[in-house]
Amino acid sequence: MKLRSAIERLELMATRLARSTLVEQPLLSKTNRVLERTYLEGGSPPEPEDLANLAEHIIKNVHANQLDEIRRRDWRRASWCLWLKQNPLARDKAARTAYLAWLKAEGSRRAYGSLIANYLRSFEIGDQSFVEIGQHLAEAVMKFDWPWRDRHKRFHIFTPPEAPKRIAENVLGEDKPLHETLHNIGLLGDLTYAGLGSAAYKVALEKYRDQVGSSDNPERFLDRILDWGTVGQEFAFGGMRGWFANCLLYPWTDPSSPPNTKIIDRSRDSLLKQLRDPRLHPARWNDVDDEPKAVMKRWLAKASLEQFFQIVDDVASPEFRTHWPFRRPFWEAYDRLGVIDEAWVAFADQGASRAKTVFEGNLSFGRLDSAYNVQSNHVVLLLKLGPLRVAEWSENGKCYIWLPGNGSAPTLYRQRYTREDVINGSDNGGVTHSWSKHGSWQRTVSDFIRQHTGISIRQSDLTPKGWSRYG
Repeated sequence: MKLRSAIERLELMATRLARSTLVEQPLLSKTNRVLERTYLEGGSPPEPEDLANLAEHIIKNVHANQLDEIRRRDWRRASWCLWLKQNPLARDKAARTAYLAWLKAEGSRRAYGSLIANYLRSFEIGDQSFVEIGQHLAEAVMKFDWPWRDRHKRFHIFTPPEAPKRIAENVLGEDKPLHETLHNIGLLGDLTYAGLGSAAYKVALEKYRDQVGSSDNPERFLDRILDWGTVGQEFAFGGMRGWFANCLLYPWTDPSSPPNTKIIDRSRDSLLKQLRDPRLHPARWNDVDDEPKAVMKRWLAKASLEQFFQIVDDVASPEFRTHWPFRRPFWEAYDRLGVIDEAWVAFADQGASRAKTVFEGNLSFGRLDSAYNVQSNHVVLLLKLGPLRVAEWSENGKCYIWLPGNGSAPTLYRQRYTREDVINGSDNGGVTHSWSKHGSWQRTVSDFIRQHTGISIRQSDLTPKGWSRYG
């Protein structure tokens, strides 16, 4: 690649960085200088086919003991060949030894700068070649008056596997803006998300998983993790999505460690953006363990429950609005017990339009077909409550319950429903929401649930707090 092409590449990367949440506009000139040192000080990155030919040329002549056939220009570009997918020089002991011997004899800062960039970019825990080359770099960087000397002293950058731990601790513990912290470590541009940067982020996720439950400031902990892991709206470590989800959710698999609302909302919304809704896109969650996945579904069930009541409040007919002060605490009582495993809402036209506006597309829902006996403001809440399926209709609709094994029970997470899909074949025949003030329908529904599941709520949950059904 010629100098002009390299500069054009730098300008393109600077433009992308300007759009990133990690890099602010005033830092762009500084960013360009860092990128120039990364790419140009040790020679611009050769084309892939050139690298493959160069690696083959070096390995062939090293094994033939014909080092004179390897030009100085070849050795200076050899750092780009160390961790190629094919013929990586770093994993050929003879070629690696010959390169490090040349590098020591050459002794130029430019050559070491090129090696450092490729070391950071290609870094892998458990690869012995990084240990040997890291030891060489740890000694060499001390000879120059440059940032890498102090960075190694502070972060052990050239001492695997110590470096990812030190970097993760620094990024999570610093109060400085994230981009400034990463810049001080030497991780900028593509180096932020590849190699050592990726290994450090994996460790940071482990620390979040293991420590957030006991953290004094879990919200800041989560903010730091999410800021580091995303550029704009995109997840920066694409191959780590399953690990990302596991680490965000595992701390909350223990019922005795419930997260606060802000933790739930931020974690849930971030996971929905990166992996989408597991209820609708289960394949995208294949790399996530069952327990964390269950936590996400419970969070979504709680969100759907809130979605139902919030939209119903907006679209309910005036004569039925008196229902909701009684229905909400009743179903929230079951939610507090943790027995609502899954929930899904289906809206007719008014509710669907309102939900899109209120939730801005962040929370999925189904649609009720506007047909016979479905009004435009109808909403139905579908619940998996223990082994039961429940359909709670808005307006003057009834509460229907299906027992396990009943093939007529409605399927959750469908995109469209007819009225018949969500009323037919129920085992309780449907309960009308009558005499709410006296807890009439509440007792009927709760008794049915208790009879078939053993799940009970308190008598005080049958009516809102402060409300006497005898008053």
